[in-house]
Amino acid sequence: MKKSLIISVWLIFAFVIPVLSKDWLGIVPLHSTREDLERVIKAKLVRCGGNACLYDLADKTVFALYAAEPTCRNDDATTSWNVPANTVIEITIHFKTPQPQSVLNIDLAKYERVEDKELRGLVYFYNYADGIEIETSGDTIRRLTYFHAEKDSHLRCPKKP
Repeated sequence: MKKSLIISVWLIFAFVIPVLSKDWLGIVPLHSTREDLERVIKAKLVRCGGNACLYDLADKTVFALYAAEPTCRNDDATTSWNVPANTVIEITIHFKTPQPQSVLNIDLAKYERVEDKELRGLVYFYNYADGIEIETSGDTIRRLTYFHAEKDSHLRCPKKP
């Protein structure tokens, strides 16, 4: 019984209250696979198109972009990385109900602040070293995006001439 309670509390914190780190639930862009992501989130797959999939969880939707192949065709985001097919390139978490910034317990001073020039009230915070983007509106977080960290830039395919 005690073990079940501990597991339940852990799951609530893992899926309801996001903790901002360099990964999301252990999923690291350019290092984790589609299978890793699907095993961790155990969410309903809404749809996939090409190398992008949308998953539905109770309080959020998760958009994942996967690598197409390691050929470095550099045609689009899915062929711009020298990683195996089905490697996670980017994960975006859209909260169905915006979350208070306080739940993340982060220092936004470590992030570059960019106001949206077209959508008044939206502010983005970027941490390129860790590969994190936070979309805010007022004191709430609407979306988190995890992308490649600067240390993984060597995995980017060479630009086309």
